[in-house]
Order: sequence, then structure tokens, then C-alpha cells
Amino acid sequence: MTIKAEEGFYKCVHPSKRESPKSWLAVKARVVQAETSPPPRPSASPPPGTGPGFIWKRVICGLLLFILYNFILILCIYTYRKWAREQVDLLQRSDACPSGWTPINSRCFQYVQKPMTWARAERNCLSMGGNLASVQDMNEYRQIQAIIATASYGAKTAWIGGSNAQEDNIWLWSDGNRFIYTDWCSGQPDNHGGNQH
Repeated sequence: MTIKAEEGFYKCVHPSKRESPKSWLAVKARVVQAETSPPPRPSASPPPGTGPGFIWKRVICGLLLFILYNFILILCIYTYRKWAREQVDLLQRSDACPSGWTPINSRCFQYVQKPMTWARAERNCLSMGGNLASVQDMNEYRQIQAIIATASYGAKTAWIGGSNAQEDNIWLWSDGNRFIYTDWCSGQPDNHGGNQH
């Protein structure tokens, strides 16, 4: 291959024919196309990680992960609450009433035989960490009557925690429970002789 710098006048010398006249050597550049590979054609499918299908897959995957996370969270909360309820039930069962007290509907009752006024009886109960009894239903009322009958060796009268001392006809339990159950005897309440509160 010749290059442009080699262009010019030349004489050729032949061994048998002698020297030739000067002649001009011209160099023409010939464009030779190098064999190259054709440019890559765009593929029919987009590269991974692009395209509308990929976006939907990510949205669906994210939504499924969100649902799974919430399901696991709800399951954990449910399991914890169930466990906590069982622990409370176990604690309530293990916290039996102290000696001399009788359990009724998760509460403890004791009959004190010493005669007192209502206010002194309530103060005595407070000193033992309780209140005069509040009665929530007929079943509880009968159980409390049975405690009194057993402890007093016969049916004796006893104070319970109901009072209307603050205002006539508005009855309250001294332990703060709602006053929803009444089973007054005939002619009651009558504040017997003005001494009952």
C-alpha cells in the first residue's frame, strides 16, 4: 500500500533495458470499507426492569407484601390479646380470696358479726381493702345471703353498700358499681326509725 507522502517523480532502472525517463507517481486514495458488524437491531422485548408489564408486577408485588404484612400484624395482635386474656384469667384464678373471704363472681365477700352503724361498717370494710357489698343480680344476692346465714348461724340482718344519704331516691353503691339491681322487701326502703343512714 502506498501513502500520499510517497507521491512524486521516479526513474525506474531495469537491468537489461537501462534507466527509464522520469515519470510521475500519483497516489490515489482508495476507500476501503472495513468489514463491520451491522448495528444492533432493537430487540422485540424491552430489557428486564422496564416496560409497563414490569411496573404492574412491582405494584402487585408491593400490594401482596402489604397485605401479607398486615395479616401477620393482625395475627400477632390477636395471638397476644388471647394470651393476655388467658394470663388475666389465670391471675384472677390464682388470686383467690384471702382466708376468711368467700369468692362470688370474681369478687371476695366476708361477713363481719360486730354490730355497727352503716358508716362505721363501711369504714371497717375500707380498712380491710373493700367496701360494703354491692349486689348485681338475684344469684349474687342469694349467695351473699348464704354467706351471712352460714357465718352467723342463722339469717341475721347485715348492711350492704347501697345508700341514698347524699340525696333521697338516688341510690348509690359505696364501691362505685352501678345501682341496677333492686329487690326491696315490702315497705322498703323506709330508713327504719331514721337510723339506717
